[in-house]
Order: sequence, then structure tokens, then C-alpha cells
Amino acid sequence: MNTDLQREKTFISGRLRHSAQSSLWNGSAAKAVLTVIDQGVVSAANFLSLIIVGRACAQSELGLYALGFTIVLFAMNSQNALITSAYIVFSPRLSGEAHARYTGSTLVHHVTLAVIIAAGLAVAGGLFAFMTAPTADLAGLDRVLWALAMVIFFILLKEYARQVCFAGLRTGAALVLDLGMSALQVGGLTALGVMGHLSAGRAYGVIGVAAAFAALTWLGTQRRRFAPVRSEVLPDFLRNWAYCRWIFAMNLAYVAANQAYPWVLVGFHGPVANGVFGACAGVVFFANPFVLGLSNFLGPKAVHAYKEGGVPGMRSVVRKATLFFAVTMTLFWLGMTLLGEWLLVLLFGPAYAGNGVTVSILAASQLIWSLTIPVNFGLNAMERPDVAFKSLLLALAFTFTAGVWLVNAFGPAGVACGLLAGNGIACVYNRVVFARESRRRELMDPTDTGEGKDAL
Repeated sequence: MNTDLQREKTFISGRLRHSAQSSLWNGSAAKAVLTVIDQGVVSAANFLSLIIVGRACAQSELGLYALGFTIVLFAMNSQNALITSAYIVFSPRLSGEAHARYTGSTLVHHVTLAVIIAAGLAVAGGLFAFMTAPTADLAGLDRVLWALAMVIFFILLKEYARQVCFAGLRTGAALVLDLGMSALQVGGLTALGVMGHLSAGRAYGVIGVAAAFAALTWLGTQRRRFAPVRSEVLPDFLRNWAYCRWIFAMNLAYVAANQAYPWVLVGFHGPVANGVFGACAGVVFFANPFVLGLSNFLGPKAVHAYKEGGVPGMRSVVRKATLFFAVTMTLFWLGMTLLGEWLLVLLFGPAYAGNGVTVSILAASQLIWSLTIPVNFGLNAMERPDVAFKSLLLALAFTFTAGVWLVNAFGPAGVACGLLAGNGIACVYNRVVFARESRRRELMDPTDTGEGKDAL
């Protein structure tokens, strides 16, 4: 009888565990879908914005808009590297008042960083206005820099809010935030385009106003989540810095290795060539809802999986994500190879014809980059962000040697080839190190979650 009772208990326990695991998986799948939808909203807004600017303005103005976008990406990546990357890792380990104090500290960190970046953009705008002749190719860049100086605080605040939502796996809140901003952004740009008053600088003004409305509304509704304590702000930053310094260095290397290409292109061939490249890159934006959407989910998911299931749990997340990216992005590359030229002319006009090869190469670069993302998050969960930095140093060496030659010789297509080669170098290096490091930790202690040495 005791044996039967024990069997019944074992059966019930197994059913409960299976039910809990199924519920967790279903919940995770639902959040992943919402995250992809959210990124689809953001990517669609950016894509439509690029088309509106490209249709309403000259190619040179689109080139200046694309240059400004590299600055926005650099600012966002810097904030994510210095602030939210550590928040994603450490905030799940806290609860209650401790969580609110830590979140409040990161808000202060955001304000400080955003003010510094805005001041730097204002100074840069003044320097360009003073040093650039009115007839020079980059004569309008000063207006773009000044516009960004006025609105970058709110663009970064909106991105900070979004990442805080993702860190808590509150994807629904992030979706509402991005829907509000996207509607205002696209609507405002469309109105200016119809009236014939759109320019690169004014486009960023509209984007900043939309970001301010969305971010300040979110901040007002979420204010109870923030309880900054003055004495903890600096220690929290220093603790974060101990973790994220490699991620920040990686961001600088990434910008130099990838986002420097448009500036090199402008230097050799002018802003019109950069406008062509921006249009080609815009067509490849079709992949962003999948790649960036799942990235926003995979970062926190890999951390939670490592915390709850050790190395095997984290490796399972990385393996499934890699398979998904490999299948979907290969199909995407094939589609861009067949239809990229047609889409480019359809969306941006006949002036951009003849650049289908560039679109195909950029799609291949996206495929390789997507295969790097899962292992990067796995390395971050194991607190090894230095690996991605080292891989980007290798890509950086290529950029400023063979990459510069490619841009000079082949223009926008040379940029695409440089990006493909750099992403390939980083992908191979990261995956080799990830396999070695995860295997080493699994042999040492399969259940190790790394919480002991770095818990706040």
C-alpha cells in the first residue's frame, strides 16, 4: 500500500512539474511573440520614416538622415551598454524596495548620460557649421546635429523605458509604448512630407517629439517603480561598470567596425552615395522584426535560463534561437536575392535602380549577424561580454584595412561586402569561444548560475 501511495505521489508530482514547465514554456512563447510584434512596430516605423524621407527629399538629404541615424544608434548602444545591459542581468536578482532603488539609480544614470551626449552633439553641430562651407557636401549636417542635440534626451529615455520593460519580461507594456511613439512619428513625418517642408533635421525633430510624448507618459505611469537613493547612485554605477565595461568597449568597437562605413562612404563618394546605401539598408530592414525582436527577448531569457537551469538551460535557449535564426534568415536572404532590386525601386523610386546586388550582400550580412546574437547573449549570461569585444576588434582591423579599400573601390556595394566579412569574422570567433566556455563550465558544475560572486 505504501508502494502504491508512493507511486501516486510520484505521478502527481511529475504531472505538476510537467504542467508548470508547460505553463512556463507557453508564457515564454507568448512573450516572445509579443516581443517580435513590438520590434515589428519599431522597425516598421523606422522603415516608413526612411521611405518618407527618401520620397520627399533629395538623395543627399536621405544620406544626411542616414548619417544621423548612425549617431542615434551609437547613443542607444552606449546607453544599453552602460546602463540597461547590467540592469537586465542584475534586476531579476532583486525584489521589492531593493529593486525600486536599483531601478531608480539606473534612471539617474540615463539622465546623466543623455545630457552628456546632447551637449556633445551641440558642440559638434557648432563645429560643423563653423568649418563647413555652404556649398560643401556636408553643409546640412550641422542642422542634423543640432536637431539631435535637442531631442536625443527623449529618444534615449524612450529606449531606456523599453529596455526596462524587456528586463522584467513585460513585453505588453513595451508594445504599448512603441505603438504610441510609432503612430506619432509616422504621422508627423507624413504631414511634413505632404506639405513639402521635410528635411533630415526636421525629421529628427518629429521623432524627438514623438519619443518625448511616449516616454514621459510611460514615466508618469511607472513612477512607483523608481525609488532612487542618492548614496546608492554612484555605487550602483560602479558595480554595473565592473560588469558592463567590456560591453561598452564592445559598443565602441562595433561602431568603429560597422557604423563607420557610412562616414567612410561619404568621405569617398559624398552623401548621395550614402543615400543609395541607406535605401539598400532600408530594404533589409524587413528582417529587423525577427532579429531585433527576438534579441530583446533572448537577452533576458538567457539570463533567466542560466539562473534557473545553469549551463544546460542557457545552452538550450541559445541552440533553439540559433536554429530559428538560421532557417528564417536563410529564407530572407534568398528572398532579397530574388526580389531586392524590385523592392528597392518600388519603395524608393527608379533613381535607386541597379543596386540589387548590394541588397543581396546586406541580407547575407544580416544572416551571419543573426547567428552571432544567441551566443553573445549566452556569453553575457555567463558574464563573458569581453569575448564579443575581442571579436569586434578583429572585425575592426578588417574595416580599416580591406574594408576602406572596398568602400573606395566599389561604393555602397563595398560597404555591404565589408559588413559581411566583419560579421563573418565575429560570428566564427564568438561561437568557438562560447562552445569552449560553456563546455568548461558544464564540466565544472552544470547547475552553476554565477549568482554567488556578482549578486547585488
